[in-house]
Amino acid sequence: MAYVAQHKPLFPRLTVAETLRLGRELNPCWDQAVAERVLWDVNVPLTVRVSALSGGQRTCVALALALGKRADLLLLDEPMADQDPLRRSRMMGALMAEAAEHGTTVVIATHVLAELDGVSDHLWLFGTGRLRLAGGTEAVQAAHTLVTGARRDGEPATGDRASDPGLPPELAAHTVVEARATGRQLTALVRPGGTDPQGEWITREPSVEEILLGYLRNPTAAPLLLDGGPTDVSEVAA
Repeated sequence: MAYVAQHKPLFPRLTVAETLRLGRELNPCWDQAVAERVLWDVNVPLTVRVSALSGGQRTCVALALALGKRADLLLLDEPMADQDPLRRSRMMGALMAEAAEHGTTVVIATHVLAELDGVSDHLWLFGTGRLRLAGGTEAVQAAHTLVTGARRDGEPATGDRASDPGLPPELAAHTVVEARATGRQLTALVRPGGTDPQGEWITREPSVEEILLGYLRNPTAAPLLLDGGPTDVSEVAA
């Protein structure tokens, strides 16, 4: 198992090359080529001391150590929180490529929801101390629809949640996770109860980020656990 903590603990007096040597000496399955390739792709010099690196560069070194270890299970706590968009894209690409090639299981805990799109096979969303959403990513997306249409008089105003009265009757047969209005437009994240809403509605499959934000913004929305499992965080920790 390899673990990358949120604060990325490294020895500040060591150079990047010395840090990789430490990884090589401590791990019998060490892959020096992979660790160096990860750092090369994001332009992190090997001769610089860790103390002189930026926060994002130190994160790259920590991830290089984790990947070089050739672990079966890789645990990442907020791995890309301090990365700029370009480096985040490159590091996530390298992470997914190495994981796919060697069959590594990667568990990511993150508040940067956008980085989960296109890289996650399975989602667990925790909120208010409970498991709110669980299942394969494709199955979770397929279970939701984002509908957009004109808001009529008497329907919820901006920021109102799904539990508020006044939702259009076309949505009555569906589980509404969240409904929000901007001006004259109403957008709702729903779990369809049969067919898609009828009438002048534009429907599409929501992104992973849109689904997660919908549940986070409306803590009263009914949870969706496609693969069962505990609903209390303390049960998961146990």
